[in-house]
Amino acid sequence: GVWVNVNQVITLIPTDVLSYIGDVKFCTGIGCDPSIGTILASPYQSNYNTDQNTIVRYQVWDLATNPSAIGEYNVKLDKTAPVTTNNYLFNGSWVNADQVITLTPTDALSGVQNTFYQIDGSGFISGTSVSVNTEGLHIVEYYSTDNAGNIEPTNLISVMIDKSLPVSLIASPLASSWHNADFNVARTDTDTYSGVTSCEIRILNNSIESLAWSPATCNANYSLDISAYCVTEGF
Repeated sequence: GVWVNVNQVITLIPTDVLSYIGDVKFCTGIGCDPSIGTILASPYQSNYNTDQNTIVRYQVWDLATNPSAIGEYNVKLDKTAPVTTNNYLFNGSWVNADQVITLTPTDALSGVQNTFYQIDGSGFISGTSVSVNTEGLHIVEYYSTDNAGNIEPTNLISVMIDKSLPVSLIASPLASSWHNADFNVARTDTDTYSGVTSCEIRILNNSIESLAWSPATCNANYSLDISAYCVTEGF
């Protein structure tokens, strides 16, 4: 009646002090009748090598056809590891908020014993709710065990959090500098974690928008045509 995860060999040892042993029979199932079951030949062994939860009932007759009491044992064999799933939808993708991951273990036979996880190799702890709230790339590893002693292979998730805004700086020309001809605007665009994916530029002519936000090449000079965007003198 105890769950195990290795093949089992069950040997019956019948004895009779007078007329010796005749038939040994067995059947499978709760309440089954061994007298109409299968004859088990000497050395009266049964092998079990597949996952199962089976009630086996057996009975012995001597050569004088006297029956023994019915015996019974329960084969509980589970060689299959549990399976743990997760509800995380952003594996390997950048997100900009704290993340909570729910782990759901299942085991069809002996049942789940425990679930363990760790973040960035910090050491496995028991639990099914995983919270990740710091920026950067984090590796979440997890597995479950069952009541037969099976251990699931370790699974992993990549949790990538970036809650910081990118930074764009104008390297040249100097702020508040005056110009009387077309000039280049040199810019640097950086992001610590997820990286810069796109950039835009806007131009104000004396505080009036002369160029609405428009795509621009990141980390590259922008050639400003003063005849197009700076038609009046001033700031």
